[in-house]
Amino acid sequence: MKNKTKYIICLALMFVSIILLPISISITEKFSNFWWTIMLSLILFVTMFVLICIIYTKHTEFICPKCNAQFKPKAFSTIMAMHTLTRRHLICPQCNKISWCKEKFIEK
Repeated sequence: MKNKTKYIICLALMFVSIILLPISISITEKFSNFWWTIMLSLILFVTMFVLICIIYTKHTEFICPKCNAQFKPKAFSTIMAMHTLTRRHLICPQCNKISWCKEKFIEK
């Protein structure tokens, strides 16, 4: 259960970081014309987003709906795939079919 809590926190932080980036940039532009504050916001956002993506891919596997195979794709293909909250559009390594694969949390 400890890892599941980390997983949920990572997803929540991902959504918060996506929402806070434009807010922090607009506040910075309005109240100060310092370019370094905007750059700091961007650097913090990118760093936070990358770390969250790494943690997310480390704790998830996917189940193919066609052959029921469980697999763990590479991090880049996982992140770049079209997705909903619980499914990703991936290629199954076993049957080589592209489908909406269901996420499965890995308990380590």
